[in-house]
Amino acid sequence: MKATVIANHQQTHNVKSLRLKLEKPLDFEPGQFIMVSHKAIKDNNPVEIKRAYSITSSPLNKAYIELAFDIKEFGIVSPYLYNLKVNDYIEISDPNGFFTFEDSIKEDLILIGAGTGIAPLIGIIRYITDKKLMNKITLIYSCKTENDIIYHEEIQKIKAINNRLNYHITLTQYQEWSGLKGRINSEMLISIVKNFENKYFYICGPPRMVLNTSKMLQD
Repeated sequence: MKATVIANHQQTHNVKSLRLKLEKPLDFEPGQFIMVSHKAIKDNNPVEIKRAYSITSSPLNKAYIELAFDIKEFGIVSPYLYNLKVNDYIEISDPNGFFTFEDSIKEDLILIGAGTGIAPLIGIIRYITDKKLMNKITLIYSCKTENDIIYHEEIQKIKAINNRLNYHITLTQYQEWSGLKGRINSEMLISIVKNFENKYFYICGPPRMVLNTSKMLQD
């Protein structure tokens, strides 16, 4: 499917969000991703490379879809996306993935993210807020520094209108920071979540962080 760039916004020093207008409205569930196709030259040969990017916009927003991504130093697709301008177009796939929120989930949500792992989580937060669902949401978000926090201002604004959203940031590299410090650990989870019964957990971030956090929750 063809998607036209309508905005390319610098979120942090190395993260951008891309808004795409589609040929037709896209039906998807909060948390899903699309594949972006890019024709590139690799080893002097033309190749088509595909990469997965989570949809950060709410499915209720039919005007566009939004992606958020960081630029990889030796990447092929992310530098291409990073340099796109308004009215450029890209090819995307239909939505995929099972990391989804559905209206049938009535439990309180604990969203745990690190870095660009915030991407599908902000999509879930936007959807629940837009639809005025009753789920309580606790977002625990780990970043390197204060300058690496993605969607920080928007989440603060959502928190102001959605009193069911709690927002916790922990930094792994810091100088003057009065909030949580260090990587997400068992003690941090216990102090924030307290009661782990009847909660629905979503974890998104680097593979090792996801595995470690999953094990902590299982323990």
